Amino acid sequence: MRKYAKVLVGMALVLFAVSFVACGSKGPSIIRSQSQIIENFSYDMSVITTVGNRSYIPINIGGRPDQNVALILGVLKKFEEEKQVEVVSWQVDKRQVGYATSAKIFGIWVEHRPAE
Repeated sequence: MRKYAKVLVGMALVLFAVSFVACGSKGPSIIRSQSQIIENFSYDMSVITTVGNRSYIPINIGGRPDQNVALILGVLKKFEEEKQVEVVSWQVDKRQVGYATSAKIFGIWVEHRPAE
């Protein structure tokens, strides 16, 4: 019985370490600076990866999508304006490793077409 307890504790520690490292990583972000007003945000379009009519926009911010609605929609609007495309569909790339960990928005997957 003690052997199983040690194994379980060891697995819990490994999972905690993995979730801690995953939540703490900070990758590139389209957001240069934030403001209370979405129109005043500063964006770095050079971090966007585009292949054909699909793009990935890295955001790398903490929180759930429902807590960052204005930010996400602002990024999509700026993407359309700067790249002169029309967004056809999009999906937020988000993760929350476990109940006790923080949610994180890594980016937005976007399907688009040339603006008309």
